[in-house]
Amino acid sequence: MRDLLLFLIYLATNLATLTLTSAAKRSTEAKFVNSTAVTVSEALKVAISVLMIWAAQRSSSLGELLATVSTTLFGNPAELLKICVPALLYTIQNNIIYVALNHIDAVTYAAARLEPTSRR
Repeated sequence: MRDLLLFLIYLATNLATLTLTSAAKRSTEAKFVNSTAVTVSEALKVAISVLMIWAAQRSSSLGELLATVSTTLFGNPAELLKICVPALLYTIQNNIIYVALNHIDAVTYAAARLEPTSRR
């Protein structure tokens, strides 16, 4: 179950890039706001993450799941910062990626993204 959910996060991240590029190149009339695309993408990732917590906890009730998430996130302010700061930076990065995708095609972006990892 965990592997499936991790694959879904991977798939959502990569499909978001491809669908955004496709939508941006096709229509000049029906544009969308990049921050909306980022917000929807992040909401999908939150939903998948909550499903992963539910699968790991094997809790049967919604109340137990919400209590676990609430305790984990809001029980310790230091832990909340460890989650929020990278999330904020990642959201800014996604907005920059979407701006870049309006200026280059998806293949060029994918090649540029993979190029630094191929040097290892």
